[in-house]
Amino acid sequence: MKQRKLLSQRHPLLYFLAVWTRRLRRYGDWYFDNKKYAKQRTSEKLAFRIKKHQSVLLKKLGESDMQLQVNKVTNLNIATKQIDGILIRPGETFSFCKLVGLPYGYHVIEKDHKFLKIDGQYYRKNEIWRDKIFKFKSGQIVETELITKNFARVTYTPDSFIEEKA
Repeated sequence: MKQRKLLSQRHPLLYFLAVWTRRLRRYGDWYFDNKKYAKQRTSEKLAFRIKKHQSVLLKKLGESDMQLQVNKVTNLNIATKQIDGILIRPGETFSFCKLVGLPYGYHVIEKDHKFLKIDGQYYRKNEIWRDKIFKFKSGQIVETELITKNFARVTYTPDSFIEEKA
């Protein structure tokens, strides 16, 4: 038996509208539901722990790509920063979506790439930058951050390089 496609699966615009409809409904619920949502943070350790959870974060699941597991850990680290230290007081509601917010995409860029020759050794020098992109605002860049500066010896002779004195 052939399963029917959802309306949102028929065209990318319909998917976009379905996502925003659900989001607007959620925002409306938050505004009109008369609940008080937890948002106060504290950095101090509390006297009692109610629940502790541990699980293996990187799992090999059949034939799936391990990069998906690495991406999951990255997303958990991003979300953890948003919810760490939140105090949930009596009468307050914890909302993961309200605290973590809308999904962002990332675009990684390499800048200032060059090969150097120093004392007969070849080195690669560059910077890795990440643009944080707001997915649903036509790719608007929200933030740009330097991820790392690389300076590494290479074991091959590059086609072009800059010779520097040590």
